[in-house]
Amino acid sequence: MELVGEAATGYEAVTAVAKLQPDIVVMDIRMPGMDGIAAARDKYPQVKIIGLSEYAYGYNTDAMEKAGAVGVYRKSMALEELYPAIKKVSVIRPTI
Repeated sequence: MELVGEAATGYEAVTAVAKLQPDIVVMDIRMPGMDGIAAARDKYPQVKIIGLSEYAYGYNTDAMEKAGAVGVYRKSMALEELYPAIKKVSVIRPTI
């Protein structure tokens, strides 16, 4: 696993995904400018999006999943849940 980028806003996230083409994005739902839900709607079907928010329930979860997220997790549970979620959706690339 390798961290290839970081973004503070939804706009930066969309730009970074276009440039870096990561396999997985962990995206906060609440970000300045463009929130994570709107950023997730920007279509990159090859990218698995994992939503992260302290408000990971109800409308936020539904909206994030409808936008394309494979799951939404609470920030307070990130230590316990985030790594297993990333492993679950990770793509194992063969080495040559």
